[in-house]
Amino acid sequence: MLMTSNVETMTLDENFSDLRTVNVVARARLAGPRRLDTKLLASRLRNSQYGGDLTNARSVTLRFPLHSTVVKVYESGSMVVVGARSASSARSTLRAVARRIQRVLRDVRGLEGFRVVHTVWSFKMRRAIDRVRTYERLCERFFPSYEPEINTALTVPLEDLRVKACLHKWSGAVFGVKRDRDAYLALQLIAPLLVYVGE
Repeated sequence: MLMTSNVETMTLDENFSDLRTVNVVARARLAGPRRLDTKLLASRLRNSQYGGDLTNARSVTLRFPLHSTVVKVYESGSMVVVGARSASSARSTLRAVARRIQRVLRDVRGLEGFRVVHTVWSFKMRRAIDRVRTYERLCERFFPSYEPEINTALTVPLEDLRVKACLHKWSGAVFGVKRDRDAYLALQLIAPLLVYVGE
């Protein structure tokens, strides 16, 4: 854990449980040719779909149903993976795609420039929160939004960390996390302002 003191660890542990990464968005580039023949790739690779006629960006979408990941390969050679559970899983998925593309296009030389764009973390509440009263408390410090007719989640943008937290009655998620510690810091900022059912 990335906490710096026992008080912070206690606050985090008594309010939340099961904090984990559920989605990693990462990107990399194929080393080699300046332009890829995306139509050829779509016709030769399994679980692929060509997306060039509908949009200006010619691309191939590869689906990995076993891992719930999707990789989009653009004509320029850049690749984006969505749905990986960790950075290492995202990197290995992109490497596997690069190897598959190398079998079709011989001048592709591998992968370069891997980086994680952002992650999504999920967590569970130890007790049910009262979203209406929590919204009122959060308004004192942040600019949350809560529209129960449209969405049951209470959304809290944390602009200093550049993340967004969505709170449900028993669970929640932190979106746009660039560094792991930002997920913990977001929960530390929110924890003192939560109002639980029955309080």
